[in-house]
Amino acid sequence: MVVNRDDLYTDGGGSDLLGNSSTVHITDGNGTVWELHIYENTDNNVTVKPVVDGTEKAPCEDDAAEVEIDLVAGTVGGRQCSTLVFAEGLAGTLDIEYHNPDEIGGTYSLRVDVIIDPAANDHYEAFGSGSPTATPNIYGTTARMTYASSDVSLTATRRVVAGEPAYAK
Repeated sequence: MVVNRDDLYTDGGGSDLLGNSSTVHITDGNGTVWELHIYENTDNNVTVKPVVDGTEKAPCEDDAAEVEIDLVAGTVGGRQCSTLVFAEGLAGTLDIEYHNPDEIGGTYSLRVDVIIDPAANDHYEAFGSGSPTATPNIYGTTARMTYASSDVSLTATRRVVAGEPAYAK
């Protein structure tokens, strides 16, 4: 998600965290609930505060006007946020809800490991005609590379997956 600081609740971290923040609720098939409260704090920072089954975790903050929150990579504003690994190992069916969405402006994208045909699914609009839309994409791939010359021969297989660190040697 990319959120705009000026479109967030201000000081949502007060006594009513749920009522004074925009919240993403993720519920798994076992009933475990992860909440992600997003608001602008009194220092004018975008604050992301996870709550897992009612237990508040340490918040992560960024002072930019637009802040990317990457749940796959576990980052806020491009920096690691250790408390965002709250949903590690999620599998199966998930319910995702947005609470207080009128006080959050920005964009979001969601990657799933199923095929969605927007033309046959009434939950999505055709691209360019409304919101939300669904578009097919490649989440990850494995490539086999071969290089051969008169002096060198190399064959390697590399896996590339969205949100994972790039291969570095």
